[in-house]
Amino acid sequence: MPKILDVIMDPPEAVYHQVRTKCPFYGFSLSGGAMMDRGGNQCALKDGSQSPCSLQISGHFPEWNQCAKHDWPESQEAFVQMLLNAQVFPEEFRPRVHSRWSGIPLWWWWFYIMDENQDEGT
Repeated sequence: MPKILDVIMDPPEAVYHQVRTKCPFYGFSLSGGAMMDRGGNQCALKDGSQSPCSLQISGHFPEWNQCAKHDWPESQEAFVQMLLNAQVFPEEFRPRVHSRWSGIPLWWWWFYIMDENQDEGT
C-alpha cells in the first residue's frame, strides 16, 4: 500500500539524512508564514525570537502528541490554514545547487515528520 505522501504528491528528496523529533515545529522559528530551520531547542508555535520548546525545558523529549500546544490554536480553522499555507525550510531538503529555494509545504512536512517510519532523535 502506498504511503499517503506518495499519493498526495511526489515528495521532495532529502539531500542528506537528518534525525528529527516527532514534532514538526521543533527546531524552527515562524515568520511571515515561513518556518525557518534553526536547529536545536526552538518552537515555531511560540512568539519571540528565542522560543524554546516547553517540553525540553521541563526535561522531556520534544513530541507533538505530548505538547501543551497540541491543541494550538484555539481555532482549528487557523491551524488548518497554517498547514495549508505555510512553507517550511528544513536544511536536509534544501537543494545544494540553487541559491533560491521556495521550501516545502507545511502539510507535507507534517506528514513526513509524523510518519511512524521516520527516525526520532534529540
